[in-house]
Amino acid sequence: MKSIRVLARVLIGLATAAASFSVLGTSPADAREPTHASACLFETDYVGDYGVSADGISNRSGGFAWSTARNVYCPISTALRDSGQPIFVDGYDGNNEGNGQVTARVCMTSWAGGAAVCAAPGEITHGTETGFIVGRSVDAPNLNHLRNPGLADNYPVLVVSLPRTGTGGASRISGIQTW
Repeated sequence: MKSIRVLARVLIGLATAAASFSVLGTSPADAREPTHASACLFETDYVGDYGVSADGISNRSGGFAWSTARNVYCPISTALRDSGQPIFVDGYDGNNEGNGQVTARVCMTSWAGGAAVCAAPGEITHGTETGFIVGRSVDAPNLNHLRNPGLADNYPVLVVSLPRTGTGGASRISGIQTW
């Protein structure tokens, strides 16, 4: 019985030491902050254009002259904003048209209300590029806008524009993250 108590104390001590080591060994620069697309919102003027699944949010608008790009609005957490690291967009671009790029821009809304202040959209995919998007960074002007000290009290959101469905299928956002 005594040996079981000693063994239990040793195991608790080892577990505590391991937990302390793992916390001390992690710096904020090493932290990953993934945000799944399910935390994002989408435009509601025509909800049928969107597909929501475990893979993310996709733009199913396509096949008609009035088919269009659709925006998805992803909140940016304080940890993500303050990390000083690039913000990456993950997903899929299924449109190979010349104007079928996935773009992203940072918008800031004041706690006091009023219109959002947005940076210019930056391309996540370029030209007629299609396929999976993994680790594509939001451009520097948008990151500078996000980390502008004069806007530190504002609510940040990443607006990802998904092109209409193309020959490669529906474009989608799976999530955003930093590392």
